[in-house]
Amino acid sequence: MKTKEELAEIARQNGAKSKGPKSEKGKEQSKRNAIKHGDRAAALKHLVPPHSAHLAFEDRREFYKLYDTNIDKYEPMDEHEKAVVREITDLQWSNLRARLAIHTILNLEILRTGHKVAEEAVIKENQNIENIIAAYDSVNKSATIRNFHKEYAVNTRLIVTLERRLGFIQKRWPSKSTTIANSNEEREYYGAEKQEPPKEPTEGTPAEPPQPVENKESEKKKRVKVINVQAPLTPEKIRLYKQIFPNRDIEFNVFEPPKVA
Repeated sequence: MKTKEELAEIARQNGAKSKGPKSEKGKEQSKRNAIKHGDRAAALKHLVPPHSAHLAFEDRREFYKLYDTNIDKYEPMDEHEKAVVREITDLQWSNLRARLAIHTILNLEILRTGHKVAEEAVIKENQNIENIIAAYDSVNKSATIRNFHKEYAVNTRLIVTLERRLGFIQKRWPSKSTTIANSNEEREYYGAEKQEPPKEPTEGTPAEPPQPVENKESEKKKRVKVINVQAPLTPEKIRLYKQIFPNRDIEFNVFEPPKVA
């Protein structure tokens, strides 16, 4: 049996035989191996390269749609003006995330308190709005909710400040360029190229008829969303979850609440 020193020497010799990729293309491919393979690849591809506004699992193409909309609106003519528009877009994207997070927290609280409100509703016809009020009361002291609201308010003020700054720059130092800037270079860098709209048929050329689906197996199926929900599973809970996930098939995993000793 070989000793530790002998095994170490063999490992060093084997390692010395591998020189790695030599071409620039090979080096570029190999340095991304860690994010192309394995269970973490799906998450890591959202993080590399790092982005100033986009978080994991957010759609970068949607961010650049917003960026392009702002470019069309503010019409930056050079890199300086475009940088200000980019800052505005970052803050707007952050505000969209904050509002989505706030309403997600409220929806989860509505589902959590729904069965209790159903039992104690003062006016049965007002049960839904009473459920919403109860959810607001429940999360009223949440530091997370407060932080999201604060972030939204701060971002809104900063957007107004940046819009004034952009107007001042465009008036005080008008650009010599005659072409509106665009996001193409940045889109390419982050792998968020524009999706070309379907071509309209030219005049006199009949549109291609839709192709028949060969079988139902080839149709895109809805993803199944598994949700752990505390008993009892009421029709109201089912309805609310279907409103939150309208494009998903939902599978409920019902569990009994823990017994209080």
